[in-house]
Amino acid sequence: MSLAGKVAVVTASTRGIGLAIAKQLAARSAEVLVSSRKEENVKEAVDHLRSIGLANVHGIAAHVANRDDRKSLMEEATRVYGRPASILVSNAAVCPHYGDMLSISESEWDKTMETNVKAAMFLVKEFMSTLQAEYDVQKLEEIEPRIILVSSVLGVRPFKDLGAYCVSKTALHGLA
Repeated sequence: MSLAGKVAVVTASTRGIGLAIAKQLAARSAEVLVSSRKEENVKEAVDHLRSIGLANVHGIAAHVANRDDRKSLMEEATRVYGRPASILVSNAAVCPHYGDMLSISESEWDKTMETNVKAAMFLVKEFMSTLQAEYDVQKLEEIEPRIILVSSVLGVRPFKDLGAYCVSKTALHGLA
């Protein structure tokens, strides 16, 4: 399936599942904006993807838990590709606590929910606001925007030592 003409923003896309998603989107001719918190990781991922013939890839360092960075992601996609992203893949997640749920600190809980749930919700909001500012309803229907929230089987089959992470992934199912 060709994705020619589509612009995709993929968060946490410098390694693992995120990098694989970015690679597949680019291989299907989408123009892809790779992102991660660390600039050096972004550069390495972009260089890698370009080295395998995927020239339609750019990158930006962004922390999705930061409101300004979420806005910058959407602005950068528009700046680089001349139009807003029509595909959003929210892949970023953290798991700062491993162990019994009753031993989690409030800061670990907050970090998990802020990155895994709140950031995903407000990234979707920024994505849709950017599209709605650019296109009328008819044009939006034509470009068929897509939002992918990467969750986990742990959202439906939790593991006892990853309690907060599992709760956050269950919340993504509800958000979707």
